[in-house]
Amino acid sequence: MTENVIANAPDLAAQPTAGDNRPIFTVSEISQALKRSVEENFSHVRVKGELTSVKRAGSGHVYLCLKDENAVLDGVVWRQTAQRLRMEPEDGMEVIASTKITSLMKAFSLNPEDASLMERMRAVLGLLKRIPVELDLWEAQNFYFSVARRLYKYKKKMAGKDDASGQWLEQFRDLGRNLKVRVE
Repeated sequence: MTENVIANAPDLAAQPTAGDNRPIFTVSEISQALKRSVEENFSHVRVKGELTSVKRAGSGHVYLCLKDENAVLDGVVWRQTAQRLRMEPEDGMEVIASTKITSLMKAFSLNPEDASLMERMRAVLGLLKRIPVELDLWEAQNFYFSVARRLYKYKKKMAGKDDASGQWLEQFRDLGRNLKVRVE
C-alpha cells in the first residue's frame, strides 16, 4: 500500500534542491518541539471567541460553544463558576474563556471531596487528549498522587458502604487514566 501512495503522489518524496538549507526533522524531534511549544505557551489558556449554543443544564452547568470564523470549541462553565458570573452567557456574546491545568489540579488536591473540581479536571484533560502531541503532566500527576495518598484507601474502604465514595473512586480512577497514572 505504501508503494501505491508514493507512486501516485511522487511529490511526497521530497528531493533536496540547491540552496535549500531548511532542517529536516525526525518525527520524534518535531513531536518534542510541538510538545515543548504547547507546554510553554498553553499552560494557562485564554481563548477569545463568540458564544453559540448556550444551554444551562438542570445541574447548573452551562454548556456552550466558542467559535470564531474558522473553528468551534465545545465548552462547559461549571456550576460553581456559573453561579458567580456577573451576567448570563448568551448566544452572540464575545468572551475570553480561561483555565490553567495545574491550578485546577491543585484546587482539587486541596478539596478532593469537591466532585465539580474533579469533573472540571477530567473535562480539561479530555480536551487535551485531542491535541496530537504528548503533554508533560508531571505537576498535575504529583497533585493526583498527593490526593491518592490522603484519601484513596479511605474511599476504597467506604465504597461498599457509601454510594458517594464509590462514585468518587470511579471518577478519581478515570482522572488517573487521563493523567496516565494508576493507583491500586
